[in-house]
Amino acid sequence: MIVYTLGDNEELPQEVDLIELRPDRTSLTHLNCPYLLTNQPPTQDANYCDVPYPSPIGQLKKEFPLVKWVYSFHGTYLSFQKTAELIGEMFKERPEIVKCCFDTLKITDFLELIPLFEKYREQLVLFGKGEESQATRLLSYCLGAPWIYTSKEGFHGQIPLKDLSHIYYIQRVSRNTKIFALIKGKESPPSIGYRLYNPLFFEKGIDALYINIVIDHDALKTVMEHPLFSGFSITMPFKKQAFEYAKLHDENALICQTINTYYQGVGYNTDVEILKQIPFEGKKVGILGGGGVSKAFTNKLKGSCDLKVYMRNPKKRIEFESQTSVPCLCIDNIDEDLDILIDTLPIQWVTKNLKKTTQVLDMKVDFNQAYSSQINFIDGLDAFKAQGQKQLQIFFSYEFFL
Repeated sequence: MIVYTLGDNEELPQEVDLIELRPDRTSLTHLNCPYLLTNQPPTQDANYCDVPYPSPIGQLKKEFPLVKWVYSFHGTYLSFQKTAELIGEMFKERPEIVKCCFDTLKITDFLELIPLFEKYREQLVLFGKGEESQATRLLSYCLGAPWIYTSKEGFHGQIPLKDLSHIYYIQRVSRNTKIFALIKGKESPPSIGYRLYNPLFFEKGIDALYINIVIDHDALKTVMEHPLFSGFSITMPFKKQAFEYAKLHDENALICQTINTYYQGVGYNTDVEILKQIPFEGKKVGILGGGGVSKAFTNKLKGSCDLKVYMRNPKKRIEFESQTSVPCLCIDNIDEDLDILIDTLPIQWVTKNLKKTTQVLDMKVDFNQAYSSQINFIDGLDAFKAQGQKQLQIFFSYEFFL
């Protein structure tokens, strides 16, 4: 079920199953459709009432025999053991549903809690608040939670209804759905993968879900090896570290020494797919940036063209040049006579005095507008589609067109 947290002056959405009424969002306390009362006194007409733990609900069940009860905990996540004990205590009150909403919940902690969804099948809703914990809301629903919360604008980190319904197509998801994930860091740039992949899965009738998960470095190996996930996209800053954890590698991964795709123990680099669209042989080429994509492209292209890499940090320039054996210069000294420029920087950086005939590949989806006047220009959306089509082919063994 989809539970919609209603705000003041909002129309009732048609594509949801239950409306949540809570006094910090709306003054309404009654509706003529199925509704849930939260943080307010129960009524006989309510379909569900949410009561905060540890308030007892035994007497309420006698007074309101037709109401179904949600027993909810809001607070800090401590450990698997403490959570298991807490949920066990909460179910002693015999509610229909137990809800645990943690202030924050790391993906590795959530993965440890998975056995609880099997123990309390279709009775447990468990997730973390905030945007960084959004994946736990989706995973909770995939694992059999009776419902998922949503709202118009994403209250407390809820996934907005328009995304839940028309990007994730959440109503198709079940415990049998294959889960693919983008592994990203807290500072990673926004990704469009979930906006392209999930509608494609829906259109093609593929029982799969693609989500973003935010992790710390020490969680990477645990997440990559967890059986819940069928495969991964990997973005900065984890591409090199993921390469080291992968059991096997494809040819491009071995050349690039980084991976952006991991499937069934094998690391792949599909970032380089876009390079097939550009003739590099004998050309003067410059790459901006020193991250995972830059290193992959540098290792792939060196030896086939006159290649230089440009970045700001002096220490990183020395390290990068030592690792790749490619000249690495200050970004302020970029050669104005380049035939090809590849911008892998995560931020906008205007290249001054670049000749009009220089072919530019900007890896940002939100590309630098200064490049749009170039005679030959490829933006980050085209680059993403090229790598994404190859990635999906690896995951599902047939061709896709994004």
